[in-house]
Amino acid sequence: MQAKSVLFAQLLVLCVSCLLLSELALSFPALGQNKYQKTPNANQITDDQLIKAFGMPPQTKVVHLKSGGRQLVPPPGWKPKLTAAQAQEQAQVEETTKHVPKLDKRHTSSSSFYSEGSSYSWHRDYPHALEEFTKYIDTFNAESRSMPDEDKAAHDFHLAMGYQYRAYCYLELRNYRAAIADLNKAIELRPRDSDNFMNRGKAYRLIGRSDLAANDFARAKLLPQDIAHEFPGRQ
Repeated sequence: MQAKSVLFAQLLVLCVSCLLLSELALSFPALGQNKYQKTPNANQITDDQLIKAFGMPPQTKVVHLKSGGRQLVPPPGWKPKLTAAQAQEQAQVEETTKHVPKLDKRHTSSSSFYSEGSSYSWHRDYPHALEEFTKYIDTFNAESRSMPDEDKAAHDFHLAMGYQYRAYCYLELRNYRAAIADLNKAIELRPRDSDNFMNRGKAYRLIGRSDLAANDFARAKLLPQDIAHEFPGRQ
């Protein structure tokens, strides 16, 4: 599928931006955040060996995910030792995402489903990833109903991420109409995200609606091309 690699790259960028803020999983090792590790014979590597291999402190928590991966969660306040290049890269990411609404820490149960979905997606197990992102969306909404003081921008952004990732799973599974339905919801929640329009345009093109695809591609060009400019009111 022609759109496959482009869609995957775009969603990975969104994933990293979101997860750096919400302290979930699936970040690049160079940034010293939580990481996944999966090996052909995972039992041959102990948790302690894995922690040491990533240069993390002994107090690091290891979460074993259903996908077969492991999530490393460093203790509060721990800072990784970065090279000058890595520090510069992390500073650039922080500058780019500093205005993105942070996930409310009361979203504990839904966050675990997001981590599982991200892990399954990372390992290209899209049927299971789809199930986990569905649980994330449902649980996130249930949690939000008990949080009347939740910041609306944060709610909309992080809920939209669930729909965007589930849409990606649908695209990989060639269920393009379901992907479009989820991207419709993501666009309602993040109307200034150009990637949602680009991805929906690609899905429209894959079902033969080149007219609707062209409209979405045109709308995408009018919107900010990076997440740093998606939230002008918070700057």
